[in-house]
Amino acid sequence: MDIEKGVDLVEFICPKCGHRWERQYDVRHCETPSGEVREYFQIGGFWVLPPYTSAGAPQCVKCGWRVVGRWMGRR
Repeated sequence: MDIEKGVDLVEFICPKCGHRWERQYDVRHCETPSGEVREYFQIGGFWVLPPYTSAGAPQCVKCGWRVVGRWMGRR
């Protein structure tokens, strides 16, 4: 069951080459049958791992380094 939908603006700054970019993620907060609230992320309709974790960190387009995002805001 969806509780809240929004869009997160996430900033990425590569520690290796200094390249900076922003990306918007569609976010859904859903409640599981046990009452736990989980957060799910999408880009372009595809489910992705959270950009705030090393597992979900995208690669820098300049050098290929994986960069963990920093939350900038939600709308």
